[in-house]
Amino acid sequence: MIEDSGVTWMVNRDQLNHDWLKNQYIVALGRFLNVVDGNESSQKYLDYFLNAILGQWEIQGPQFQKLINSFEQSLTPCRYFPCSGSSIESQAGIWLTEFAHQMWKIRWNVSSLVSQALAAWTAVNVAYQQVIDARAAGCTFARSAILRREEFQNLSDRCIALSDALGLFPHSQLSV
Repeated sequence: MIEDSGVTWMVNRDQLNHDWLKNQYIVALGRFLNVVDGNESSQKYLDYFLNAILGQWEIQGPQFQKLINSFEQSLTPCRYFPCSGSSIESQAGIWLTEFAHQMWKIRWNVSSLVSQALAAWTAVNVAYQQVIDARAAGCTFARSAILRREEFQNLSDRCIALSDALGLFPHSQLSV
């Protein structure tokens, strides 16, 4: 059986966006903010979040960029038009393949989906770096978490925006 790159892409998106970003990272950020706000008392969770969870973005973040950048190639209808050789039929197939791809991109606004998701991913990276830069502020990282709450809130907001942008991508195979 031949592996379908579109299905693989959607599975990867579900794992990154739903399983990790929404159900783990954003939830952990929310709990962290609750502790910082005093709505929950758990110094241990502050330390756990700062030492074990926060840095996971450095591992998972690049996977989001790869996912977004692979969308067009993975879900294009071109993958259903195998063409090889130099026959006239093959040449017509190349033209038809390119035409189908361009029609698909226009109909489903592929370029906009990709650029919005990449912008959201970049915003998460910027927000993450602002949080990390709190270490350079000259106070302990746990103390800077309380002093720099707005950076953590921004990181949470940017993560939610990235998740929303990924949610705009199709959840099934699209045709022209």
